[in-house]
Amino acid sequence: ASTCSSSSSSSSARRPPAVPGEDGANPPRRAATTTLAGQRRRKTHFVFTSNVDTMFERAGFPRNSIFEIHGNVTEWQCGTNCGADTWRLPNTHRFHVGSDMLAPRFRPPPAAAQPSEE
Repeated sequence: ASTCSSSSSSSSARRPPAVPGEDGANPPRRAATTTLAGQRRRKTHFVFTSNVDTMFERAGFPRNSIFEIHGNVTEWQCGTNCGADTWRLPNTHRFHVGSDMLAPRFRPPPAAAQPSEE
């Protein structure tokens, strides 16, 4: 389950990357389309993937043949106990990431706390 929140962004913030497949960005790779060709011939294939980029769906696999163990970047579900429904965000949606949402940077321990080399 994922949650999203919105906060204001500064004018120096970079635009988030395109949603996979938006306006032809990041087209399906050859492996996805080759696998699809095999699935169409035999009708017995499915995809079990840890990718979150919807590559196999965009290559033409039926959604009921794709098992995404980590979910994907276009389908969302409420992170609190508000229901089991999922929804897709439109390709035009952009998240606003505030400085309070960034991962902490690595800070080495102070010199006094580091083990001495003897």
